Amino acid sequence: MSGASVQVKGTRTGATVNPDGSFTVKAANGASLVVSALGYESKTVAAAANVTVKLAADVKSLSEVVVTGSGVATSKRKLGISVESVTADKLPAAPSASIDQALVGKIPGASISSISGNPGDPVNIILRGINTVQGGTKPMILLDGIEIRSTDIQSLDLSNVERVEVVQGAASASIYGAQGANGVIQIFSKKGKRGSTQINVSSSYAVNELLNVGNFNKSKLHPYLTDASGELISTSGALVTVDPIWGVGGSASSKSIAYQYGGAARYGILDPRNYNHSPYTASVPWYDHFAQMFQQGSTLNNALNISGGSDKSDFAISISNNKTKTSIMTDVNGGLERTNLTANIGTELFKNFRIRSITQLVYQKNNMAPGLGFGSGGTDGNSLGSNGQVYSFLNTSPFFDLKAIDPVTGQRPANQYARFLSVNGYNPFYQATHSDARLTKLQKRTEVSGNIGQVVEMTTLVKSLAMITQVISKTS
Repeated sequence: MSGASVQVKGTRTGATVNPDGSFTVKAANGASLVVSALGYESKTVAAAANVTVKLAADVKSLSEVVVTGSGVATSKRKLGISVESVTADKLPAAPSASIDQALVGKIPGASISSISGNPGDPVNIILRGINTVQGGTKPMILLDGIEIRSTDIQSLDLSNVERVEVVQGAASASIYGAQGANGVIQIFSKKGKRGSTQINVSSSYAVNELLNVGNFNKSKLHPYLTDASGELISTSGALVTVDPIWGVGGSASSKSIAYQYGGAARYGILDPRNYNHSPYTASVPWYDHFAQMFQQGSTLNNALNISGGSDKSDFAISISNNKTKTSIMTDVNGGLERTNLTANIGTELFKNFRIRSITQLVYQKNNMAPGLGFGSGGTDGNSLGSNGQVYSFLNTSPFFDLKAIDPVTGQRPANQYARFLSVNGYNPFYQATHSDARLTKLQKRTEVSGNIGQVVEMTTLVKSLAMITQVISKTS
């Protein structure tokens, strides 16, 4: 085993095993030799002219071996930086749609959250806080030593991940430069192992639901002026009915609500004698927006992995398919479908010289509208601002029926907000269908992307040197 340490027990005399597995050390008669290697259990044998030693893998210590930050397998105790390692067996047993979801709660101090909740949308990963050298928070992400875009992490095949290493310490910038100032996430794909060809087939299905602890919902009390029976009245005392589309004071042309102090429906909270205490009634309906907005989602993963190897070469080929149905309701039955093809092939061309080819191909189609940042304007001329669907749903008054159909356009109503709140509460279903950025975003979300890299490994008597010689990445 190249690199193993051989020491005469009780002395400082020792040697390092050569690449061909041989070693020479001077020892007195009756002496014992202690053989140790990183990731293996140490073994003590009697010294002799010819000694053959086989070490067993130390499963317990494998979690203490990392590559990130040093280039070669190194014990965590020898590094001056913080490196967290998460192996495949430590990832959640429940099916996950992407690597970022699987890492939630697995890395101490890391904050991983979805920007919108929609499948395929970017995630926000913070490893070192918000004040960094570059002023941003996005960490550097490497796949088998090749840097990839931070937006690509959710496109990788989770079934093909062997382990993930994360550098959070301040030394990440000194090791990886300014790009690593926000921390580094190193993802290692599975490699073939020496022995007979292994074929693994896996399939998993999970149901995703909104975790609404305490049955949180919008208030069932309102602050508008009412009469003795609780019905909504105007400043003149006349009964007022709230239309589920136009509200009060709005119109088909303005598609908005014109609540003003002293207007058609007086906002009672502006009067110090009133407060948020009146229950909704037939004339002021209350709609369960949480029930209208969220549904039961699902995640279906299917994967086929074929791997094997010999003394000179190894290979690992996998193909997987992921289908994710969003938990956010839309009129287009939104979801994500992704297919991954991965090949990791290595061979020894001649002694101490190996070459490895790593190929990642991804095809994905997402028919969900972007969850954040619509730009300005809609496909029918209505301004939608730059708010996401969840933001708009939370800021829409509960007397609006989000599922209502505009009798003028035959579509979901666009704007549903109260002007006195200074909040643009757009109908989230309208946004999912008619935002000006939707078609452009969908064009970008049907894509084929790939990473092709060749890694040359040259082994010497001193150390192993790995160089990335070529990287090709293309997205269309």
